[in-house]
Amino acid sequence: CDRDALHAYVVAGFKNTTGGAQDFSPDLTWQQKVEILSLVKSLRNLSLHSPNRRLLDASAGELVVHTYQSFDGDGTPGTGRLGSDGTRSVSEVTLRQGPSGISFTVGPVVAGVYLIKGEMAIMHRDRNHVSGTIKAGFVNLRSTLSGTWRAEGADLNSTLHIHLTEMGFDENWTWSPQL
Repeated sequence: CDRDALHAYVVAGFKNTTGGAQDFSPDLTWQQKVEILSLVKSLRNLSLHSPNRRLLDASAGELVVHTYQSFDGDGTPGTGRLGSDGTRSVSEVTLRQGPSGISFTVGPVVAGVYLIKGEMAIMHRDRNHVSGTIKAGFVNLRSTLSGTWRAEGADLNSTLHIHLTEMGFDENWTWSPQL
């Protein structure tokens, strides 16, 4: 078990304290500090998840940026007529996730503005999936559309399926993560 191996490693690092690992002093020797630092560095890919944690991956002011390629309901790159500048449909999605929420833009910029930008909220998260609501503003419509989204995985690093249904529209997009 990894937990037992970790415990054995920590105990071995504290052997020179009086009374063993249970009674170690808060004043660490230089060697103990080196061992702890080594242990912490070895855990750099460790992530801790609590089922009751806030429904947001970013923490304490940290901004997380995700990029995607958008495909319309037919599988064509872009966002259909809603994101068209007359010659092409915008498809470069940048999603910014921070403590205050999730915002996104779909570019590239056309005539100095993003044709689509908006906000998303996480409404449900479990071990396998995350989903929520979306509100997107469209320059071409001079209005916003609301809908829902869902991720194929447990976080925003997976493919997102967007469904906008409002004002007679029924748009489906797929946002595929860019590596």
